[in-house]
Amino acid sequence: MKKTKFRNIGRVSEKWLNDVGIFTLKDLEKAGAEKAYKMIKDAGHNPTKNLFYALIGAIYNEDWRIVSDTMKNKRK
Repeated sequence: MKKTKFRNIGRVSEKWLNDVGIFTLKDLEKAGAEKAYKMIKDAGHNPTKNLFYALIGAIYNEDWRIVSDTMKNKRK
């Protein structure tokens, strides 16, 4: 399957996504950021919170740092 370059996602994180069967943005959108993050953790990888923010940013075509700030502000 052809890989798609995801916004905010580097080589290692893209490999992790591929390891869990996510190859395209459509695959990521279908799974959702939370499920994709959990799948990566369950596969034995050690993702950080920044990857979770990056997955959300990839889905919504936003910079991961903006997503991070927005989520942090909602938790206050």
